Amino acid sequence: MKGTTPSCSVEVPIVLVKEYAYCPRIAFYKYFTLHEPPTKSMEYPRYTKLYLAKVLRRHGVEGEIFMERLVRSESLGVYGRVDAVVDEGRRVHVVEVKLCTSKAKLRRSLHLLLQLTAYVVACEETFKKPIGKAMVVVLSTGRVVEVGVTPRLRRMVVDTIKELKRYVEEEKLPPRTPGRAKCYHCFYNKFCA
Repeated sequence: MKGTTPSCSVEVPIVLVKEYAYCPRIAFYKYFTLHEPPTKSMEYPRYTKLYLAKVLRRHGVEGEIFMERLVRSESLGVYGRVDAVVDEGRRVHVVEVKLCTSKAKLRRSLHLLLQLTAYVVACEETFKKPIGKAMVVVLSTGRVVEVGVTPRLRRMVVDTIKELKRYVEEEKLPPRTPGRAKCYHCFYNKFCA
């Protein structure tokens, strides 16, 4: 991804890419340490490496599993802990774990797709290997949803990170999300009003 470096020296956590795509203000508040209490979706049931290995093996993916692996992309200026990376030698697979989702829901969840794409780029740079598969393991069903990381998604990640970094660098509050239904249960709603 040469030539795609977002124009800011600030390094941001990949989870904020997801938050920014969902609602720019949530990412801004979290960057500047205004943390929200855990929500239902944040309270994952515990899963083990053995469980993950079984689920992935059923999907035809085997190799050394690295749980909660710290990855970094110098080209994007982001870092984060991906839920799991499977190293099968010549390539690596990126695994995110979600409590409950489906292929149809993922297609409509741009924020999750951008998070996974940012992890893909960071894994490519960290492991210096090509990516095999980008997957979401769904804990509620034990299923695996493969995600095609397209050039369009990669461009969108670069653009999202540039925007996020610009607001962070300028310490300027970004606009509210246009999807106001998201505000109803949002912890930060009282700060945005």
